[in-house]
Formats: sequence, structure tokens, C-alpha cells
Amino acid sequence: MDFVINNKVELYSMDKKRIGITLIQDSDEKYFFIGIPLEKGVRRSLEPGNKIKFIYYEENRLYAFSSLVEGVGKENIILYKIRQPESFEVVQRREEFRLPIVIEMKYIHGKSIGNIDFKNIGIEMVEERFKDDLIDCLSVDLSGRGIGLIIDENLPLGENLALMIRHPAINGILKGQIVHKTKLFGKNGLKYRIGVSFHELDYGTKEKIVGYIFRKMREQLKNRIE
Repeated sequence: MDFVINNKVELYSMDKKRIGITLIQDSDEKYFFIGIPLEKGVRRSLEPGNKIKFIYYEENRLYAFSSLVEGVGKENIILYKIRQPESFEVVQRREEFRLPIVIEMKYIHGKSIGNIDFKNIGIEMVEERFKDDLIDCLSVDLSGRGIGLIIDENLPLGENLALMIRHPAINGILKGQIVHKTKLFGKNGLKYRIGVSFHELDYGTKEKIVGYIFRKMREQLKNRIE
């Protein structure tokens, strides 16, 4: 595996307790070398022979793997010598990646939605202004480009929506348009699963959504490493 010097790497014990964060210092065909891990400003030591979980960061992806601490080297600074991983998992940081997630939210719909500038209206004001028109729904997945929803009413393709969302990933109002739908038959009757493509999504909001998805995938990777 090709490591980039000064890229970040997170370390976890095999029982999923975080050890700390450090940087890649060097690598060759058999080993890579890291500095002393820090956790909340405290130096953490590694013992040769210990098996450690690693999450290695590149700009648009994460690599997750486990490996053995082979030893400690000293050349002006302490470096831990880690065996190159035999295998690893990769998560791409892509805006189209869909994260399964359930979020309770509300929406309004109609042609007039497309003409309203929600950027200058707070979510509380919108909820008060449109309180008689707001409809409850649940999300099923989320990406940087859109969101999947379960709704009760049969809305046409192309319908404009404004979503009121209060969640760490998104806290505000997002506009979108229905691009696909399917019927769902269950014990609670007929419902519809719709795909909504975001419209007029600013760069900062998209980065916040993609960053949230990336963090969640990192947590899942940590739990999957053997």
C-alpha cells in the first residue's frame, strides 16, 4: 500500500477503543512508520506485537485495516514501525454515495415552492407561515445530491418540494424535485418511496452533508475491521 507522508491516520485497539491520531512519516514495501499517537493532547505508546486497527486518510477516501506493531525506531524522533496491511477496505468520499438514514422531517410541495427564496427565511418562520401545509415524512437515505423519502400521498414526478430538516447533517430548508417513485404496500397501507434531487444546494451545505456521510462511514469502518 502506498502511504503519503504527513497524511493522517487514526488508531484503535481491537476492542474498538480509540488510541489516538498521528501522521505517516515514511513507508516501504514491508512497513510504514508513524509518529507517536496523540489523544486529547496526551501521548499514547504502542507495544511491539500488538495488533491495531487503523483508519488512514486521503483527500477523497478512507482506508481501513488492521496490522501489527513491529517495533520502535529512534532517529531524532520516535517512530513506530508497522507491518504493511495484507488487505484493507476503501470508502470513497463521493457526493452520490447514499447513506441509509432515518430522519423525521416535514415538507411542503407545489409549483410555487420553486419561486420562494428560503435562504433569507428561518426554518421557524417557514414552519409558522406554512403550518397548515406541512406534511410529515421519513427519510430512508441521504447523499450530497438528494434524499430518499417515504410519504403518504401520491405526488407526480417533477413536483417541487421544500424539506424542513433538523438534524446534525442538515439543519434548515432544502429545495428539491421528485425524480422517481415506487409504491410500497405494507401493514400501514399504501405509501410511496420517492427520490428527491436537491436544487439550488449551495457548496457549504453540500460539503456538510458529504462530510457527515463520510464520518458515518468512518465509524462503520472502525466497527468492521478485524
